Amino acid sequence: MLKLGVDFEVLFSANPQPLLIFDPETLQVLNVNEAACAQYGYCREDFLQLTVKDIRPANEIEALNEALKDLSGDRMVKQSFTHLRNNGEIINVEVLSYAVMHDGKPARLVVPIDVTERLLNKHRLETALAKMENTLESISDGHFTLSRDGTVYSWNKAAEQLTGVSRENMLHQNFWQMIPLAAQSAFYTHFLHTLVGEEPLKFEEYFSDNDKWFYTSMRKSDEGVDIYFQDITEIKRQQKELKLKNQRLEEVAYFNSHELRRPVANIMGLYHLLHTADQTSCTDIREIIDKIMVSCRDIDAVIQRIDQAQPVPAVNRSNDSAAAINAL
Repeated sequence: MLKLGVDFEVLFSANPQPLLIFDPETLQVLNVNEAACAQYGYCREDFLQLTVKDIRPANEIEALNEALKDLSGDRMVKQSFTHLRNNGEIINVEVLSYAVMHDGKPARLVVPIDVTERLLNKHRLETALAKMENTLESISDGHFTLSRDGTVYSWNKAAEQLTGVSRENMLHQNFWQMIPLAAQSAFYTHFLHTLVGEEPLKFEEYFSDNDKWFYTSMRKSDEGVDIYFQDITEIKRQQKELKLKNQRLEEVAYFNSHELRRPVANIMGLYHLLHTADQTSCTDIREIIDKIMVSCRDIDAVIQRIDQAQPVPAVNRSNDSAAAINAL
């Protein structure tokens, strides 16, 4: 048991930590320093009129009585309580209690450390982390966090769905060992660049083992690297189909433009023939009209092919109008 002397009194009074001494039998406060007076909002004279019950909320008196039963002997006791300030404010404290001798009688030295702000900050942090975790669980993007050596710290539900690997199998495992194909791809190179860079990296990559394309975003974090990814396989398929369709349309436009010129040229030639001929028999006129109809049908066929986005097969009629003119 610690015996208090003159040196202790100096350290007690000037200590920046709140300190008080109480009688374990009567619970009367025997001594208190300035830091404790400031923490609880009492002047020294008023504080010395209190018992330790007076700085406890009414609903915690029973817990105090239970705690006092553990104060037998000389051992140091550490406990967490809620205390009551003079203005009625509740504070959270971590209490260290030591057996001492005060004026020749057994007493307890108490160090009540106010941890209210620390617990509040802890609660805020836990709330923020829970909110962030819920957000990460609800997004459609896959998300996981890797340490610098590739240990998986987090693995959300979307990551499970997109990769087919469960969170239980991935957490605290080495990512490069679990998914060796990633270690052999540009994904690993981008990971290393993210570790040493400041700007986030975004890239697309194809994985042949599951025949999928992924769009990935990497950003350096305190733990290592935060990674978000999306399955863009369907988008890539649609882009490929669109590219093929555009190529097909270009071919259609090229061939059909040439195919349209031929019947139009025929019609223009036949019209010129009718317009300039002085003597043309009825038979010849009917033949010219038939030729015009053939050319009109050719134009109609080309238009139908355009509507169906199909190239028109070449037909060997490029000299029809000239042949008709020569035949007359």
